[in-house]
Amino acid sequence: MIVPIDGLAGSGKSSLGMGLARELAMHYIDTGAMYRAAGMYLSECGESALEEVETKVGGWNFRCESAVDRFRVLLDEKEVTEQLRDR
Repeated sequence: MIVPIDGLAGSGKSSLGMGLARELAMHYIDTGAMYRAAGMYLSECGESALEEVETKVGGWNFRCESAVDRFRVLLDEKEVTEQLRDR
């Protein structure tokens, strides 16, 4: 089952999603964190040309781990979940 939650920034979507996943014993997948991870990776590469960006993304090591009560994002085997919320 997939339950999308939409809303304004800071409106509590992640908190609601994690709580709902916990209550339903389902995995929580934070797509916002996934998009932020892509942005973080590309901003650290310092590339701006589209072809160069596509080449960089094709070679990145990106992994997500989900559980009932948490979602982790790893870039090059380094956990960046908390950093994604600080930017």
